[in-house]
Amino acid sequence: MGSVCKCHSFTTLEAWTHPILSRADIAELVLVSALELVALTRQRTDDESEEIHNKIMTMQQNFLRRIGERTRKYEEETRAQYLRSAKEWNGYE
Repeated sequence: MGSVCKCHSFTTLEAWTHPILSRADIAELVLVSALELVALTRQRTDDESEEIHNKIMTMQQNFLRRIGERTRKYEEETRAQYLRSAKEWNGYE
């Protein structure tokens, strides 16, 4: 089995995106991103292709919406922590 280059390893992706994305989130993102590339054994009709495309796009939108919500929450928590630290620091001056 070949090795995975460092930039595509789950550990590297986790390190880059922590604490917003977990390993499960990264796995979901990889799966959703790969779905459109999966070859089928039979030719799809235009309607089938469009339906599949729309379902995948919905999955991607739902994933990104969830990550956006986490990002906003993380930003709020970070901002609150910064303000507490600044208030404590000003108390020492």
